[in-house]
Amino acid sequence: MPTPRQILNDVREPLPDWLARYEPGMIDAPTHGARVIDAFLQGRIAFYPGSGVVDGELFETFTAAHAAHGVLHADLRHPASRVSEILGRRFRPYVHVAGYHPLDVRVWDAPTTQAMLRLTPDHPFDQDPNLQGACWAILERDPDRSEAHGPCRLAFLHVHCEAVWLFWNLWVRGRRPAPFALLLQDHGWGGNWTRFGRDGALHQAAVTSGSLPRWLLSVPELAWPGYRRLTDPPPVRLVPLPAELSQGDCDPVGGRALYVKDDTAPRADLQDLDAEASALEIIDRIYAGSMTSDAPEVPNAPDAPDAPSTLQTPALTSLASPHSSRRLYFAYGSNMNPAQFHRRCPGSDIVGLATLRDHRWYITDRGVASVTPDPGNRVHGVLARLTEEDERQLDRHEGVSLGLYRREWVTVDVAHGGRVTALIYRSCDPGVGRPRPGYLEGIVSGALHHGLPAEAIAQLASSGGMPAPPPDDQESLFVYGTLLRGQSNHRHLAGSALVGEAVTVDCFALYLDGLPMVFEHDPVSPIHGELYRVSPATLAMLDRLEGHPEVYRRSRVAVRVKGGSIIDAWLYFHLDPSGRIDRGGRYQPSERH
Repeated sequence: MPTPRQILNDVREPLPDWLARYEPGMIDAPTHGARVIDAFLQGRIAFYPGSGVVDGELFETFTAAHAAHGVLHADLRHPASRVSEILGRRFRPYVHVAGYHPLDVRVWDAPTTQAMLRLTPDHPFDQDPNLQGACWAILERDPDRSEAHGPCRLAFLHVHCEAVWLFWNLWVRGRRPAPFALLLQDHGWGGNWTRFGRDGALHQAAVTSGSLPRWLLSVPELAWPGYRRLTDPPPVRLVPLPAELSQGDCDPVGGRALYVKDDTAPRADLQDLDAEASALEIIDRIYAGSMTSDAPEVPNAPDAPDAPSTLQTPALTSLASPHSSRRLYFAYGSNMNPAQFHRRCPGSDIVGLATLRDHRWYITDRGVASVTPDPGNRVHGVLARLTEEDERQLDRHEGVSLGLYRREWVTVDVAHGGRVTALIYRSCDPGVGRPRPGYLEGIVSGALHHGLPAEAIAQLASSGGMPAPPPDDQESLFVYGTLLRGQSNHRHLAGSALVGEAVTVDCFALYLDGLPMVFEHDPVSPIHGELYRVSPATLAMLDRLEGHPEVYRRSRVAVRVKGGSIIDAWLYFHLDPSGRIDRGGRYQPSERH
């Protein structure tokens, strides 16, 4: 059987540009520090959710094979300052990176760590994050070592905190790609008092968000379902800890095999979690509370007998689960029209865009829409979160009891990443015809309202002989201060269409010092405001008004429209805010000018 290094040699990756160009102190520079961390977190990271010694196996397995160039370690046991001291030694039993010396080492306190990594204090499993600080290091290969020893540089981040909270912040809430690899340690419990194997808190967070790493290093009894073992586990060995970290203690190391995610495994195998319901409901409440101040809690409900488990995405973890009374519905026809949808489903709301793979949209001989399997094609639509009562009303409107449509559960791709299981209604009549008078116009109107891709809207229109609507060159802009209705600068939005009240999906900081200023790198709370559609000329004028990019910088963020979708929009961030922070993220009427 091949060794892990032999297997991983087939997935080698060149040194990332940011790491090759890294210079000592770069992480401290305000204009570069956040970018460096973002590049590190977006890259190939081997993640160690530890509760004890960093035994070096991630370095020895993934970085030595040039498959990963960064290691992130979360540990409640060891202070960042002591990790920094040990990294500076020639002999480092703590991290087992012999043949490397530190190019740059930084120790951060808890507030700095929270700001650099954009962490929120909320915990998906109601635990204490226990954030104490972090140690950041760039390690350089010794001159007497060759490329066969490993890459010329490695990035290492040790965070003194609770590991599941960190994973949730960085990959679930942060909507980043899953970590490249993960080590399932078997010698500790962590702040959740749960093993990190199947059904543990880490597994629940990864499955709930779809943040499943490609590779696992795990003892067989801890390996997650849906992963295929590629190597035999080596014998277990004992590694002594440095004296200042423990009084001569030893930690067991090894006994882990290399696993790869099996993309052919049934989705249900990855979701058969004994404790999934409670985990999803906790995450539901956290996200629902962070998106709007008056969002209701998702109520608990028994499992629905006909609904398969749902793989949630970061943008959708607050929206539905098969264990709650609200489930996801994929609308591809007339129910995309907001007026019709809210008339039929007054207690439900549209929550995002999605596509259905390997299907084709068509008009039945009754003059209404349906979908049929067609490999290689896609159907665009919107996702809604249904109440139980509205789901029953949809059954009636779609004529399920009359045999006109049948209910089915399908997997759809979410616009902001990930896949979810959703309800669709498929016509029981496969005949093809022409749309009823006025029917297609309502669908196209809904598609335009929700911002479906132009090519998808053109296809909808052409199916009934309608001319394609003119291209929309307008941009979405989220405003939170003096550009709001009734405020001093709102006149600059004259002629721009108000989409509605909205709130950012992610957390930022709203500073108030006469004028409101939102700062991108302080994750305090979601920001409340309004969403507009503006022309390129209006956006250029607002750039001049806001001093973009020297005073304010315009960046894209995800925002949720009240009663509508999650979409990307421009937001003006202040580069050097001052004043007090408004913890509610809302520019209050009493402070408006």
